Amino acid sequence: MTAPPTGRAGQRRFTDGVEGFASAIGPGVMLEGTVRGTTDLRIMGEFIGDMTIEGLVWVGSEGRVEGTIRATDVLIEGTVTGSVQATGKIELRSSARVEADLVAGLIAAAEGSFLEGSVIVPGGGTDDVVTFAEKRGDGRPDNDDTPG
Repeated sequence: MTAPPTGRAGQRRFTDGVEGFASAIGPGVMLEGTVRGTTDLRIMGEFIGDMTIEGLVWVGSEGRVEGTIRATDVLIEGTVTGSVQATGKIELRSSARVEADLVAGLIAAAEGSFLEGSVIVPGGGTDDVVTFAEKRGDGRPDNDDTPG
């Protein structure tokens, strides 16, 4: 019998199986500086500075980041200006507005997302940058994609 996959490797979307976040920057909160951590981080407010997260950084549709994001995986629904580097995957949802240089092993952009900047997939080819049409909720509370 094969054990179920651990981590996000066996999941289709970053948010599959997520039941909340250990860390969050909530709506109406503005944080400036440097953030480092080993747990997932959801940004629903505003962050200015540099962050290094060993986990998922989820910039919600109302979230705004200006600076550098370094993480395992990055999901962007809101606005990001600066630089985004992921050891895994970067996903831009249709509501994403990104003016940044992206570096990741795999980059996916939903139809309707906006990206201005460079895209680098080290050692990758054209198969490592994909586009898709969103078929499920966009992460807003009235849809089925928000963690509980």
